[in-house]
Amino acid sequence: MNPYESPISAELVLPSAFDPHAGLVREGETWILHYQLERDDFVALGLLHWEKSRAQRSAQYKWALYWMALVALVALVPLAISGVDIRRYWLPMLASAAFVLAIILLSLQPSRLRRAIRKQYERLYAEGSNQALFGAYRAIITPARLIVSGPLMETHYRWEAIERIERAPQYIVLYVSALNGIILPVRAFRDAAQCDEFVAEIAMRTGRGLPVS
Repeated sequence: MNPYESPISAELVLPSAFDPHAGLVREGETWILHYQLERDDFVALGLLHWEKSRAQRSAQYKWALYWMALVALVALVPLAISGVDIRRYWLPMLASAAFVLAIILLSLQPSRLRRAIRKQYERLYAEGSNQALFGAYRAIITPARLIVSGPLMETHYRWEAIERIERAPQYIVLYVSALNGIILPVRAFRDAAQCDEFVAEIAMRTGRGLPVS
């Protein structure tokens, strides 16, 4: 026995017969959501962050400007070397650069880029067993905090630690930092009404307001 290990309350220990399909259970002011998380759920979390990140969108705009400048430079330098008065051609050259850039961007459609990012996340998760991530979970809502119990971990969050709530068609994500979020699958709920009630309860306890779907 590790003398430095914090004791875990008996009511928070996952029983051996834990049923991840039990869904949402209410016991007074305590709400318990039972669910299962696998690799695809964590890949989805990464994709959700990528799609909503302002930093990611900014990087895409910078990438577009970089290609426009590069195409314009490649087009104008040969003319300048040849002695042609490029002042007469700068507007057509910029228009051509914009056209070429549009072709490049269209060739990298968002769906293709999304598939590439998905494969990258899948390769990252394939590097280890991830036994502390994949398996049965439960999220416990109490008046003072949110407790997330997983296969080999248990984390306590005070409500003020949750910075924002994001909602997607298949997931609810509670962000505790810009990069770290608690993912809750919508499939764990009995129906849409139960899911809405759960999200409203979290929004009330965090004081963050209801998320925009």
